[in-house]
Amino acid sequence: MIQIGKITIYVEDQEQAKDFWINKVGFVLKFEQPMGPGMAWIEVGPENDFATLVLYSKALMKKQKPENVAHPTLLFSTPNIEEAYER
Repeated sequence: MIQIGKITIYVEDQEQAKDFWINKVGFVLKFEQPMGPGMAWIEVGPENDFATLVLYSKALMKKQKPENVAHPTLLFSTPNIEEAYER
């Protein structure tokens, strides 16, 4: 089965965004890993849900691929890509 895995949101301040989604919305921190000075890969989401929001640095994305900043990114997930492709 194909399902939504991750939705990337480009944010000005990752820590502020993380605080908002966890403390105001009630999501939980699903994953966090440093990616260099002042940058981390941060995923939040509902506690019992597979899908997560990736809180990605807008400044970093502007350097990497500026045309993507205005559009969130949606990633699908499946346990068997070959089977999904054949369908």
